Amino acid sequence: MSTVLIGDDRPLRGCLACGQADDHPRHSVQVDPEHWADFHLDCHAASAPPCPECAARIAGADGATGADLLQHLLTPPKKG
Repeated sequence: MSTVLIGDDRPLRGCLACGQADDHPRHSVQVDPEHWADFHLDCHAASAPPCPECAARIAGADGATGADLLQHLLTPPKKG
């Protein structure tokens, strides 16, 4: 599986859930005092059990990934 990188000096990291390495938005989880695990937000929201923090962050993103998901995360919610 190939992916389009966002760029802008974003670090390349692997996703523990899907195994893909890219620079897409992540949730880093501390698994013990010395180790962290990185997940794509969408992978972590769909994991078992699902991560409620990731699910809330991607709500309304309509399946966006990569640069499109980053834009969704950076866009302030509409007031209304």
